[in-house]
Amino acid sequence: MCGRIAQSDSPYYYAMLAHWGGPPIDLPTKRIGNYNAVPGAKHWTFRERKGGQLTAEPDRWH
Repeated sequence: MCGRIAQSDSPYYYAMLAHWGGPPIDLPTKRIGNYNAVPGAKHWTFRERKGGQLTAEPDRWH
């Protein structure tokens, strides 16, 4: 299944926009520039894990 998302800036930018506790040093700062979520493509996902830990990682769109 295809989807449409707007993830055109860097993962670093989105983490800062979400007001994470500090600068996410390990996140890429390069703009993504991809608007199409096609099956098999990787897009950054931001999650809150148990205990409130925030994570950002590339995840495959199915």
